[in-house]
Amino acid sequence: MKVRKFRGKDFKEVMEEIKKTLGEDALILSTKTENDMVEVLAAVDFDWDKIEDETPRKGIDIIEEIKASENSLDGNITKSHGWDKILVEIEEIRNTLVSYAKKYRELERLKKDISEIKKLLSKGVNLLDVYESLDEEAFSLFLRLREMEVEDNIIKKIFSEIKETKSLPARSVADRFISNSIKTAKFEPLPGVPNVFVGPTGVGKTTTIAKIASILKFFSGIEVAIISIDTYRIGAIDQMKIYADLLDIDFFTADTPSEFMGLINRLKDRIILVDTAGRSPKDEIRMSELSAFLSNVEEYKLYLLISYNCRLKEAIKVVESFSLKKPDGLILTKLDETDIFGLPLNLSVFLNIPIVFVTTGQKVPEDIETPDVRKMSRLILGLEA
Repeated sequence: MKVRKFRGKDFKEVMEEIKKTLGEDALILSTKTENDMVEVLAAVDFDWDKIEDETPRKGIDIIEEIKASENSLDGNITKSHGWDKILVEIEEIRNTLVSYAKKYRELERLKKDISEIKKLLSKGVNLLDVYESLDEEAFSLFLRLREMEVEDNIIKKIFSEIKETKSLPARSVADRFISNSIKTAKFEPLPGVPNVFVGPTGVGKTTTIAKIASILKFFSGIEVAIISIDTYRIGAIDQMKIYADLLDIDFFTADTPSEFMGLINRLKDRIILVDTAGRSPKDEIRMSELSAFLSNVEEYKLYLLISYNCRLKEAIKVVESFSLKKPDGLILTKLDETDIFGLPLNLSVFLNIPIVFVTTGQKVPEDIETPDVRKMSRLILGLEA
């Protein structure tokens, strides 16, 4: 593992130096501002399992040996060489690395789970045995599930349950299975804990945050603040500021991680909603910069926005690319723009991440709903709501 500190006049300058020196795979471990200079701790070749035994610990042992040998000759030499200051700095780095490892080990588990899901999806499922044994009603259901792009693995489970429950109509059994399988959760923000919203360009992040902010303020009477760390699109900041002004909600922008931390500390008594830059799932540079903004945040909630009309394999790529940790919840957007409704079932079964909101249009604040598993199920099955 290589760990280095980088210093510069501003955050962007330091990030460019990190990319040039350590490459695109560098991990941002911490950031701080000191004497008008930006300092960023970055690492590559990160070994999660050996983190507590890596170089910083060895460095401490070596310096302790040097101190001991110098002290045996002249105690003043140790002071003149400043070994104690170096020891403190190494210990700080070590503590940062250990904290980082614990914080993001969950992300490694998520990546492993996604890898297993990809293998499962690539194998395919033989539905011939299901197909050949269907009566007319069940066959109609089979075609509907395929049309809604419900994954074959799930279709097989549904029909296995239908065969075991012969006393009920096939659609009733499927409705029960789907309703029980879709994972949902309440959006329950805590004061001072940032709620960070991420997702691809065009997914509707800005309008969704405005909808959530208005619900919290006008329906729940909660004090809300919005922070934008989207330093790339001036238009996006302008749009969010317009929403914030209309809703009479405090709006802030942060261009650097230190500014962001300053705002979080200042807004500890508020519900904090964080707007991030929309990006392509392949845009690793911007994701590393987002990681830098969050590196010093002890606790935050991550909410991932995915378009309802996204196919499962595309959605898995989005989860894989935008997750700085396992998302605390999913927000499915643009329900009004699709007629394929299988995504929430597919995501729930394969990823086990709860859905916290569904958006149904552009209007603020009307076009957002808490997830209703019965409604989602009936959309998939083509039943009357």
